[in-house]
Amino acid sequence: MPFEDAESYRFNPFDLTKVWPHRDYPLIDVGRMTLDRNFTDYHSEIEQAAFEVSNLVPGIGPSPDRMLLGRMFAYPDAHRARIGTNYNLLPVNAPRSPIHSYSKDGAMRYRNT
Repeated sequence: MPFEDAESYRFNPFDLTKVWPHRDYPLIDVGRMTLDRNFTDYHSEIEQAAFEVSNLVPGIGPSPDRMLLGRMFAYPDAHRARIGTNYNLLPVNAPRSPIHSYSKDGAMRYRNT
């Protein structure tokens, strides 16, 4: 939905109890997730997995939805408390492209050498 349409739409588009009609705004394919293997180590591949709504594809910005903005803050904060400061360096969470972080040393420090 274009941002301009949100102001005049027939209901609040950021209301969590509503679903946008697909005839008004059809779904857009943004990618494909392939699950092609089972995990081999439950702790390192399942228990340490950290999913965040703040991990966005470059060029896509967040909407002004208050619930989404709250989750963008809360999820990484919960992962830091649950897994540790360097949770993004663990192999299950590490991106395929390089990351730059100010987190250094501390709990769960993992070096890719």
